[in-house]
Amino acid sequence: MLLTDDQIATVKRQANLEPVPPNHEFTVTLVQRFGAHTFYLGSGGLYVLEPFGVEIPGAKPAVFVRIAAWADEARSQLTPIEPEQVEHAVDLAADD
Repeated sequence: MLLTDDQIATVKRQANLEPVPPNHEFTVTLVQRFGAHTFYLGSGGLYVLEPFGVEIPGAKPAVFVRIAAWADEARSQLTPIEPEQVEHAVDLAADD
């Protein structure tokens, strides 16, 4: 899921996370490997947001999905994994 600037700001307010900048040298590689998404790095690896899948009137819930894990303790390399939904979610309509 590729987020708008407003949605990115909402994620920052709700989850205190900054996305990987779209002009970062690795973004092209990430897009080639995983598709067009707004990417987030966290303690567990690389995450994207996906719609929650349940309609909620007045809300746009999205969940974080981990798509790559850190390969080493230094967090210098990522290894793709089977996508796994994590418990953290945000409401992308919170500021609409």
